[in-house]
Amino acid sequence: MITVGATILALFPLALEGGPLWKPLCYAQIGGLAVATFITLLLVPVFYAIFVLDLKWIKWETSEHRQESPDPSQQERSQCSANDLVGDKKRQKPRHPPSYNDLTDMRGLPKTA
Repeated sequence: MITVGATILALFPLALEGGPLWKPLCYAQIGGLAVATFITLLLVPVFYAIFVLDLKWIKWETSEHRQESPDPSQQERSQCSANDLVGDKKRQKPRHPPSYNDLTDMRGLPKTA
């Protein structure tokens, strides 16, 4: 908000007294920032309230409000744990790219085997 306001205020003098190239450019930037800020701050929350809270066109499920599905494949899928899908964490080494310290010694030279 502060950045948008500062940019709009800073563009006003250039829009009023600028040359033939700067005036339309400044008006376009001021209008674009004002419209984008209006849409972000006012229209997005209003549309969220209308579509999600009032009309309930989009359903948000939380873990407390989830209902059991009658489909047996869905029930089987919900009964397996995360360890069944990923495997035992004790056997797996953490997968991360090697860091600079893993590849070099204390002097910054490459490590040799």
